[in-house]
Amino acid sequence: MWPVVRETFPAWSAHFESRLGFLFLDVKGLVSTGVGILLEPLSLALGLPWRRPDGSLASAAEIADAWNEVKARQDLAEEGGGHFAGLTTLRLSDDDVDAITLRKLDEVEAELRARFPAWERWPADAQLGTLSMAWAMGAGFRFPHWEAAVERLDFDSAAAESHMSEEGQNESFRRRNAANAILFRNAARVVAEGLPRDVLVNVPGLPGPHGSAGGGGIGRALGALVLVGLVGAAAWYATRGA
Repeated sequence: MWPVVRETFPAWSAHFESRLGFLFLDVKGLVSTGVGILLEPLSLALGLPWRRPDGSLASAAEIADAWNEVKARQDLAEEGGGHFAGLTTLRLSDDDVDAITLRKLDEVEAELRARFPAWERWPADAQLGTLSMAWAMGAGFRFPHWEAAVERLDFDSAAAESHMSEEGQNESFRRRNAANAILFRNAARVVAEGLPRDVLVNVPGLPGPHGSAGGGGIGRALGALVLVGLVGAAAWYATRGA
């Protein structure tokens, strides 16, 4: 994936998933952590560096106890991840949340790259939109009309075919759908106008520079500006039903 996509994704997805360093249930009652990272079966949670309040590493038994305690609270599944904050005391550090997010992102991207031979030539916006869909549904999701559109680099059609079912989902999922559509339309603009493919396009009507593929603080700052623009535009887009 383009560097700016990898750099931007954690903050992008956190807007829709929240960013939590403890165990919680998603809306489907599945144990998760971080930026919507599923931890089922239990073995996935056991492999993470959970820490006690004093900063020491938790034992496997303590992790299993916490996991089972959270899993048992299905009554809180639709209340939001924040409601699980006081349920257990084990935590992941901010650095660990970043690390597992990027590790999972790389795994998802590897599967998508294998599925789509032209992946590395896609505009950054198309990569980010596709990763967003895969994060929500799994990298093996099947949208035949969408797949046909992206394979012929028809990202306008991909925008129309990218809509994920919102049944049983929350408002943030609906906002993700709207934002994904904007990303694919941005990608269509990149292809049509011959714009650089390794940057994120500004959302039409919003000020600010393009995203940067560069690293370091400048790249992070520009990525944050792009994120704010995308999120704001998603809300604008949703209210107009475009």
